[in-house]
Amino acid sequence: MTILLVDDREENLYMLETLLKHSGYNVLKASNGLKALEILKKNKIDLIISDIFMPVMDGFQLCYKVKTDKELHSIPFIIHTATYTEAKDEEFAAKIGADGFIIKPCQPQFFLEKITEVMADSQNSDYGSQPALPEKEILQLYNERLVSKLERKVLQSEKELKARLKIEQNLRESEGRLIEAQHLARMGDFIWDLEKDEISFSAGLYDLLRYDRFETFNYARLNADIHYPDDLPEITRWLNNALDSTQDKLPPKEYRIIRKDKKVLYVRATGKIKRRTGKKPLIFATILDISELRKAKFDLQKEHDEMLALFDNVEDVIYVTDMDTYEILFVNRFTKKSFGKDLIGDICYKEFQHLNEPCEFCTNKIIKQLKNKSYQWEYHNPVTDHDYDIRDRMIQWPDGRQVRFELARDITERKKAENALKESQRQLSTLMSNLPGMAYRCKNDPDWTMEFISEGCLQLTGYKNETLVNNADLSYGDIIHPEDRQMVWNEVQAGLQENRPFQMSYRIITASREEKWVWEQGQGIYDSENNLVSLEGFISDINKRKLGEIKQEILYKISDALNTTNNVTDLCTRIREYLGKVIDTTNFYVALYDEDTQTISLPFDVDEKDGFQVFPAGKTLTAYVIKTGEPLLASKQLMDKLTREGKIEVIGSRSEIWLGVPLKIEDKVIGVIAVQSYDTPNLYKEEDIKILTFVSEEIAIAIKRTQSEELIRKELMEKNTLLQELYHRTKNNMQVISSMLNMQSRKFEQEKSVKSNCLNLIKDTFQEITNRINAMSLVHQKLYQSKDLSRINLREYIEELLPQISQGYNKQSGNVSVNLELKDVLIDIDSAIPLGLVLNELVSNAYKFAFPDNKKGEITIILNKENDGKIHLTIRDNGIGVPEDLNLREHNSMGLNTMFTLIEYQLKGTVGFKVKNGLRWDIIINDNSVNTRV
Repeated sequence: MTILLVDDREENLYMLETLLKHSGYNVLKASNGLKALEILKKNKIDLIISDIFMPVMDGFQLCYKVKTDKELHSIPFIIHTATYTEAKDEEFAAKIGADGFIIKPCQPQFFLEKITEVMADSQNSDYGSQPALPEKEILQLYNERLVSKLERKVLQSEKELKARLKIEQNLRESEGRLIEAQHLARMGDFIWDLEKDEISFSAGLYDLLRYDRFETFNYARLNADIHYPDDLPEITRWLNNALDSTQDKLPPKEYRIIRKDKKVLYVRATGKIKRRTGKKPLIFATILDISELRKAKFDLQKEHDEMLALFDNVEDVIYVTDMDTYEILFVNRFTKKSFGKDLIGDICYKEFQHLNEPCEFCTNKIIKQLKNKSYQWEYHNPVTDHDYDIRDRMIQWPDGRQVRFELARDITERKKAENALKESQRQLSTLMSNLPGMAYRCKNDPDWTMEFISEGCLQLTGYKNETLVNNADLSYGDIIHPEDRQMVWNEVQAGLQENRPFQMSYRIITASREEKWVWEQGQGIYDSENNLVSLEGFISDINKRKLGEIKQEILYKISDALNTTNNVTDLCTRIREYLGKVIDTTNFYVALYDEDTQTISLPFDVDEKDGFQVFPAGKTLTAYVIKTGEPLLASKQLMDKLTREGKIEVIGSRSEIWLGVPLKIEDKVIGVIAVQSYDTPNLYKEEDIKILTFVSEEIAIAIKRTQSEELIRKELMEKNTLLQELYHRTKNNMQVISSMLNMQSRKFEQEKSVKSNCLNLIKDTFQEITNRINAMSLVHQKLYQSKDLSRINLREYIEELLPQISQGYNKQSGNVSVNLELKDVLIDIDSAIPLGLVLNELVSNAYKFAFPDNKKGEITIILNKENDGKIHLTIRDNGIGVPEDLNLREHNSMGLNTMFTLIEYQLKGTVGFKVKNGLRWDIIINDNSVNTRV
């Protein structure tokens, strides 16, 4: 298996190559993304492992190129980075198709396990990851990651540069002192006697070079063991030039030396030359280890190069200028492409604004004051006719200069969208300001914390919108009526849970402390991840309509109470309850005037302070309304005025406001209905008079009806008594007739000598007449026993009638069982008597003819009332039946003929029969029990 490693650092490639080859993999290497693509086109690669931060083409760009290539996209791709380590970097890598993401440094075992995991996933048949987003969105996210890294790099580089420059400055300032300090770490000195060619090291120099202090050196050994070979010619020239000069100072020199352990150090040598007459001079020199400083400079330069490489990958205008000369020091690749040339060395205001002098909006002064902070601003460039979002800041250039770094992002399209949105919002604001209500956006919390409210808030609630936004003075939840708050919360939560708009009506308390009905419709607003962000909706004033509905409902309930309540006290109690929804009925009474005694009685009175039952009419407010016959809304001031004029005299507790309307029957005032308040002067208004007037008319009607009903009730009781007596006497008379017929029938049986058929016929006739009389008698019995003198329960009637019928046929009935399937059905007397005669006829016929020779059998009677209001009666038997060709309608039977006549002509019903498996009769009649009897 062949793995392609992509990294611009040789040491990283070496370490990974060693690890992978040791694990059995073949390895190819590339120093950047472009070279990697060349290798991919020429070789079969099984896995790509790439760093991100590289010159020419970075790892993100390489991954996107591979995953959008038809031939390469199936190659697994692992990002291996120590630079892009944020979660958003890993998310972006996944979106462009990366199969793995490893942050440096990591354990070798983890690194190899990740390779195994990615390769295992790639074995799936549907494998072949590709970018999850369109190219435009990928480029936007890539640009954001580069800008984010760029800002971090800039900050990091500035910090490191300042720190390192500070170190170097401190080192230069201390250099003189360090020369004299022999035992300071990483420093030393030596004395070289050119006359004797002897060199003596200080203890510090021995420590620096890691040699034992007893070792001796001369110039030859110094050159052979310590001086770095490549630097030796330059060192020799440096010494010779110093000795040949007339100066005593040995100029500073940086070069490399080799420690005893073969490690190479960079050092800076400075010293003095002591010239002696007749002898070769002495050289006093101090050696300072500057390896770390050199490394810092190298790293700084590398960071600077990386930063500039990062700038090159950003799809925004980036450039750096000298703050004093305005010379352009750097432009990124996008800027070069945009302007068609390099621009480095040119003057910024000439190139970017086509001006001959610095522009008036130059930010140099601002960012100097901000120092290490960015200054963000927007600018419309008249040259390009584009809008830009610009970020300026002061950074330090590697040479120590303070320069201006600028990043300019083209926001022309965004500005157009913002302007369009502002215009749309302006139009929407104009529209909402003219609507009879308010639009809102709020949080889903118990306070309904408002984030936005339209100007209609003031007219709707009496509060300015700024008092409610963010609960500045009070929350919207505070002005919802306490009794409605839970309902509002439940309705909104139900709508959110069911993912639907919510609608509801409820009450608010306005700034003037008035209740007002409002209607609200809204819905939840969600973000792209379906998280609830806020609620938006509209609230409108429906107070007039709602109060109208409530009043209509109250008037309906009052009208209903008039029809369902016979007691005046109960009626007034319900009226007071209903009225309490629109006007205050805390203190409410109904007064009746007795003209003979000149007194006023209170059949109904609820009062917080007084408890009158009867009082003299006199000049009371009640008597004043009775006298004038007109409604009166009396404030305390009006009551005082009427008192001064001698028109009224106040009795009992003084009220702040009193409202009374007359009770009239046929234009005659019989009393007053009134409400009052002892503590709220403005509790009632003129419009409340209409409601109370309507109620007064209804109460007056109820009083008149109650009086009339009382009279009718007395008369009805007398008539009911007479009617019950009539039913009782009718039943008794029929019973006497039935008894006489039974006696005559028994007399025939006692005459043993008489055996003729004629005698049997007379006996049967007597039995049939008796049964018919009993059927009619039972109806009257049920009526005078019932509370309802016009209707009987047909089920109970049938259950009592059948035993009487069966008694007349003792011999047959012993072998015949009767099944009853009866429902409760009420029927009036006009239908009960003929239906009883029909039932008697059909059951008697079954006993007589269906079961000859004492044959066993069954009679079934079914009674019910269907949804269509028809009464259904079925009588069937399983006896011998009748011939199928026999037409029962034409049969010469007085009983059957009478039955058909009673059903079809008197009861206006239908009758049908079936002769299969016995005989079945189906009778359907209308329900006349609801008809009014006169």
